[in-house]
Amino acid sequence: MTLPFDVPAGGSSLMNINPDLKTYSLKSLTVDETSGSSTLELTLQEEVKAGIPFIAVLGDYTQYVQDGETSLIFTELPEEVYTTAGSSNGLIGTLDGVTLEKSGMGYFAESALKATAAEAVAIEGMYGYIDPTQVTTQEGNTDLTIVLGERLLNGVKTISTVEGDALVNVYTVNGTLVKRNVKAAEATKNLQKGIYIIGKQKVAVK
Repeated sequence: MTLPFDVPAGGSSLMNINPDLKTYSLKSLTVDETSGSSTLELTLQEEVKAGIPFIAVLGDYTQYVQDGETSLIFTELPEEVYTTAGSSNGLIGTLDGVTLEKSGMGYFAESALKATAAEAVAIEGMYGYIDPTQVTTQEGNTDLTIVLGERLLNGVKTISTVEGDALVNVYTVNGTLVKRNVKAAEATKNLQKGIYIIGKQKVAVK
């Protein structure tokens, strides 16, 4: 979520006013290329700053009903707000909405963590998304862990732009040569899930 006003810590914090609600900052992101899973570690964050995104969890997120809707309670809202959306450790806020057209970006929909693929995804205003390329591990407690097991949050395109019969080499991200002088169109054939360097490009194989 991204709000256009401050919500301080203490008695008027969102967590105190909404007893089942917890608000979090993003502590770290771990990508397991072998299993094809991504893990978010979150840290409780009581204060909310205008334009700075945070992750809101109501109750047990594993039990969310996909078509359920929940209203949050606020107190002492300002009459006018003037702010633009910012970012916080890979959480990118949006007050007006945005369309994601890059693969491997994270977002929440139907009460679940998801990752963008080839198709464009519309993010509503006062929400946000996760840019994995901007996430760095932060200090603090791990108060909640969310795992995405169906797709990698890696911020890279899943389709190589190398065309035609051009010959390329394929390497793992550790520099191990996997294929030599293969056609670019067939470079990902029979590769295990993971991230590879094909030609001069980083490519995710699912």
